[in-house]
Amino acid sequence: MKKKPGRGESIVSGIVTPSAWDENYNVISVKISASGEKEYLIDTQGKGKELFGCVREHIKVLGKLRHDLEGKRIITVEEFEKVQP
Repeated sequence: MKKKPGRGESIVSGIVTPSAWDENYNVISVKISASGEKEYLIDTQGKGKELFGCVREHIKVLGKLRHDLEGKRIITVEEFEKVQP
């Protein structure tokens, strides 16, 4: 990853896993499962859509982190790279 985190940005590492499926069992939402049992839902805007092709892979993501009303972590992906476990 070339860019370093700027103001309001974070780096998150973990495995991309499905978080929701439609009635035909197609993945419609993914998350990053990180160490410490932390989970980060992926915002599908921008580069987040590209992570659907990375399910079960280890990645490092640079993005903007926020929390929804239920306190769940959501990251808007600006850059990502596949990494070795």
